[in-house]
Amino acid sequence: MAPDSGLDSCVANDTHPLYPTCINSTYTYSAKDGGWVVGPAADPGTPWLHKAIDWVPVFLKYMQDTWVTPSPGPAKGVAVTEFGFAEPFESSKSLLQDILYDIVRASYYHDYMEAILMAIAEETEVVGCLAWSFVDSYVSSHSAI
Repeated sequence: MAPDSGLDSCVANDTHPLYPTCINSTYTYSAKDGGWVVGPAADPGTPWLHKAIDWVPVFLKYMQDTWVTPSPGPAKGVAVTEFGFAEPFESSKSLLQDILYDIVRASYYHDYMEAILMAIAEETEVVGCLAWSFVDSYVSSHSAI
């Protein structure tokens, strides 16, 4: 998320502690916004991943207004190239019914797609989106093999 002091102040200040990426990865909202955790955590093996979808419509609109709309070229909209969620403690599941019904991940996909639909309803032109699949998670967790 953006730094507590705002994105513009970070980008304009090369002495800012988060410069040049200007990414706040503390997983909490700023103190002025209550200091709440950004969203429910995914699997402990992916500590950077939280269910934080409330920013999606605003961010997609920002991307469209910043990079797509001013472009004189053939750009037609925003494509979400990757989104997904690691079901907490999935690798330790042993009961078939627990393996087949990953409620937290299903909720994530539902809510993320709902946020994309909200962006579309707010006139952001979303031209596509790609979700993680089980293969992505399998390959990344077994890449050392």
